[in-house]
Amino acid sequence: MNQTEYLILEFAIRFSPTLTQVAQEENLFYSDVVNAAHHLFQNGDILASLYSREDPEKEEIS
Repeated sequence: MNQTEYLILEFAIRFSPTLTQVAQEENLFYSDVVNAAHHLFQNGDILASLYSREDPEKEEIS
């Protein structure tokens, strides 16, 4: 696990942030955060939630 992956997990436990919030808070490139989150997702370390722009109340968890 690299430092960016660790930060994503730390933030997820504390705040349930978006990846944009993680990048901004830690002054990281958004693309690096997305790649790290993808790695964590592929390993089964995190779940991803997707929200519809048409219906923000509708959540899909993968």
